[in-house]
Amino acid sequence: MSAYINIVVIEDYKPLCDMFVYYLSNNGYSAVGVGSALELDGYFENNYANVLILDINLPGEDGFSIARRYRAAHPEINIVMLTTKHEVKDKVVGYESGADIYLSKPVSVEELSAAIFSIKRRISYSVNQVKFNLIKREISSNQQSVQLTRQQAKILNGLVEARENRLNHQELLELINKSYSESNQKALAVCIFRLNKKLLEIGLDDITIKSDWNQSYQLTEKNIIFQKS
Repeated sequence: MSAYINIVVIEDYKPLCDMFVYYLSNNGYSAVGVGSALELDGYFENNYANVLILDINLPGEDGFSIARRYRAAHPEINIVMLTTKHEVKDKVVGYESGADIYLSKPVSVEELSAAIFSIKRRISYSVNQVKFNLIKREISSNQQSVQLTRQQAKILNGLVEARENRLNHQELLELINKSYSESNQKALAVCIFRLNKKLLEIGLDDITIKSDWNQSYQLTEKNIIFQKS
């Protein structure tokens, strides 16, 4: 099982934000940049990240407040704080706010890359077993557990039990008691997109259920322990 790293850089100085995103993207990570808490919240409405690179001095809500809020909402998230403040007391506030790593500006891309690699290694170590409980409609790892809807649980169950973990659209629609139609195909795609998002939350790859030329879907994660009770 690989450790997928999806990063959001929260930095209001756009040239620096763009430089970090460019560097991280070219080193195998999925990375996007935003300039404020409001933009970060907008990103999380339809996406998920397991690493935040967070500047302290931001317009509106500051980095300390953002860290506390996101740590409470997503206990599994990893937070790297960036700041020009070098006092020990400031670092203490950063760690108390939820930072995992605290880096003082100016930060080189090499130092930032080393911090992200350290997080990736920790995630790889901790995400070593995934359990799917069909009765409870719950999927969990050593990081956390998430609740599935009835449709999501039926789809995941069907893919786990299917040959080569693959089912075509009609077979998947039958699992959730839907007829084969264009509108239901679109609804199926939305359901699987949201299921992939939940799988990402527990540490699996960004696209664990992959579309095959719009004809079928395949579950790529082979190390799921299936529990029916």
